[in-house]
Amino acid sequence: MSKALGQAVVVENKAGASGNIAVQQLLRSKPDGYTLLMQYSGFHIITPHFMKVTWDPIKDFTPIAQIVSAPQILVVKKDLPVKSMQELIDYAKKIQAN
Repeated sequence: MSKALGQAVVVENKAGASGNIAVQQLLRSKPDGYTLLMQYSGFHIITPHFMKVTWDPIKDFTPIAQIVSAPQILVVKKDLPVKSMQELIDYAKKIQAN
């Protein structure tokens, strides 16, 4: 990024308060493009539902890029007698019928 911008780039990890310390720093910064926040999208979607926050995920932020796409997996307890999604569906139907 430094090479593309022609100037130094400083990365500061601001941990704490479930990510709210970093958010507060971004919200207090000048809107000059020098302060960016990289955070997983779930933070902006879920956090306001379980925690009182001083920011609005729609009004206070503009998403500018999706950086990664992370696959999600569904797992079951090892001793559950299923090895695939179809087997899980069939198993659920079977135990529901009983």
